[in-house]
Amino acid sequence: MARDRFRASVLHASLLGGRVAVQCYETSNQNTPEGVRLVVGIERPNSLCQILGYASVEPGAFVRIFFSSHGCIVPQVGHKGMRDHGRMSVAVLVPWGGTCSHRRAAWIHVRAWYAQTFPSWRVLRGDCPGEWNKAEAVACAYQQAGNPDVLVVADADCLVPGLLLAVKQVESGAPWAVPHLLVHRLSREATRKILEGQNPATLSGVRRYAQRPYRGYEGGGVTVVRREVYEQVPLDPRFRGWGQEDESWAHALRTMYGKPWRGSSHLWHLWHPEPDRMNRRTGSKESKHLWQQYRGLRDPERMCAFLEPAREALRGSVSGTP
Repeated sequence: MARDRFRASVLHASLLGGRVAVQCYETSNQNTPEGVRLVVGIERPNSLCQILGYASVEPGAFVRIFFSSHGCIVPQVGHKGMRDHGRMSVAVLVPWGGTCSHRRAAWIHVRAWYAQTFPSWRVLRGDCPGEWNKAEAVACAYQQAGNPDVLVVADADCLVPGLLLAVKQVESGAPWAVPHLLVHRLSREATRKILEGQNPATLSGVRRYAQRPYRGYEGGGVTVVRREVYEQVPLDPRFRGWGQEDESWAHALRTMYGKPWRGSSHLWHLWHPEPDRMNRRTGSKESKHLWQQYRGLRDPERMCAFLEPAREALRGSVSGTP
């Protein structure tokens, strides 16, 4: 396969010094269907970095390669660079914890919506029986998923009618996507009507909202991500309790993979009592401090190194190693 059929944009190459060469060759690895393995050589052709991922690349694709301090790379392919290998598999990872009856009623409704709307998708609930830890709950669902192409990390109390479009964008090559623009936090009365079968878009006769609709935060509610991207930028289990884990994850994804594809769908949030935290934005002093550490990381190399404990925890959840 001719190397000149590929264009590469290498970021932060100077971190490791020397001349950077991008080699592309065919591979028979079963995890890389009809794909191309990307290998980065530093100074000498046989001095290769560790490969953290694979990408199927078409001739002329735009490829980004990020370096980390411990010699890792993360291939990233532009929207038009991914081949369509037929129908991709999708798994919905739903973090779950607590015993709230209102949350449980919302989850039963949301689970039925997924089953009716997307019958071919696997919907997997990950349980967190102790102190709330979203990353651990998602990891519990992830270890049940096998090797899906696309992951939908979705709260158990959220409905997004435009979710399919975001999944299609990720199937077409976007590293990650946010399907919704506005979050509509429904009132208790409106939620009861929806659980009885009414459509939230046409709901009438009750107070609809618990608060005015607002622009949703990236990483919260529902996020669509390629599996190999999540394996490099997972939710961080160092966040315990409620607060800052979503926005920190989104900041890490932006740093490593750029801004998401963003849809304009509504997100309907079913009512339940508020969790115990300092305020709507802040879960705890510890979480706030960790979020501030995330905010201070602006380049892929430093972010990649900072995320290694989160990646190690995800790998441990799959292998069964604590």
